[in-house]
This record gives sequence, C-alpha cells and structure tokens, in this order.
Amino acid sequence: MEIEINKNKISLETNSIYSFVGNGIEINNAYDIGYVKSPMYDMYKYDTVRDNLEYELTNKKYDKSKRIKDSLKLVNIEENVLNKKINELSYIELKKISFIMAVINNPKIIVLDNFTEGLSNGEKDSLSVLLRMLKNKYFKIIILVGEDTDYYYKITDYVYIINDDKIIKQGKKNILKDIELLNKLNIKIPYIIEFIEEYKKHNKEINDYDNILDLIKAIYRDRG
Repeated sequence: MEIEINKNKISLETNSIYSFVGNGIEINNAYDIGYVKSPMYDMYKYDTVRDNLEYELTNKKYDKSKRIKDSLKLVNIEENVLNKKINELSYIELKKISFIMAVINNPKIIVLDNFTEGLSNGEKDSLSVLLRMLKNKYFKIIILVGEDTDYYYKITDYVYIINDDKIIKQGKKNILKDIELLNKLNIKIPYIIEFIEEYKKHNKEINDYDNILDLIKAIYRDRG
C-alpha cells in the first residue's frame, strides 16, 4: 500500500510496524486508514462515548452493539464507559476510546500520533502486546508518529526520520543508533543505545538488545 507523508510517497508492507520520527509530520491521501489524532479531542463529534462509537459505524453492516462490545474487550475497558461523556474520561480511558475509534471499522492502516505520550511503562507494554497482535494475527500496518524513540526502538520494524518535510534517513530500527544524526536533529537518543555506548567506552563488548531489562541481565551474567 502507498501513503503520502509530508508530500513523500511511501510504500508500506502489511504485517509491519513503522515509526515516523520528527516534528510536523502529516499523513495525506491514505486509503483505508484509522487515525488516532493529536490532540485526541479533535476526533469527537458528540458528547458521549456511545454516540461517538455508533457514529463511526454509520452506514456499516456490522451489528453495532456486538462490534462496540468486542472493541471494548480489545482494549480491556468496561462497558459502563459507554455512558460517560468524553470530558469525563480519565486520560487512559480517553486513549483507549480513541484507539477504538481508529480501529472499529477494521482499517488496513492504523496511525497513532504521539500515542505513547503520558503512558506508564506497564501501559506501553500492554500497547506493544496489542499492536503485535494486530500486526501478526490481522496483518495490519501500524504507523507510530512522534519522538518516543525509546518505545520505537523496542517495537518498530522500519523507521523514517523526517525533518523539514524531507526524509533524512530510513531503514531498520538500527538507524536510531545514529547518535550524531539524532543529536543534530534534536531527537532523543534511545536510552538503551546511550547505555550500550557508555558501557562500550569502558572497553567492554556487549551485544545489542531491544529491552533494557534483558541488557541488564546480560551485564550481570558477564560480571558473574
């Protein structure tokens, strides 16, 4: 499938998670897309959660009630949230309902704009499980937009670094090891990369890891 990001046409493969790192990233002309926008409140037309979800299913052949209940289960949230007004939702509830809004019509592409902002490490881990399930079981294309390079390094298959509407660099997530480039563009270096590089300065070799806990275990094994 092809999308347009900041006037750059990009081909995407199914069953993949992409990260677009940088500021001012805009996605245009994408077909069959579910989009969690930032700010999330821009996604809502009605007062209550139920009315917004039912609106998303307008003119669809789905059983609305079943579709909504199944979507709530997907993000592990109780049905009583349906009667809440949008401005009564907690921050995490708003995240989950916004996610449902994006996926309830089963799009091929799911875009999450700055979605990890404000999430705890545990909540990010739960999100990773959900995204990998959508990727591997339902062959979705997941696009993460923002600057959470710590999270992107853990989960992403392919990364685009964008600056001033231009693709500066693209490739496997290892391009997030380009410390010189990230510093130049004022993009946060993934913590795990900083940790590994600091460790290597002391003339100690260590393998690359995606997860900081696995890295720490490896260090202690070496010391043992």
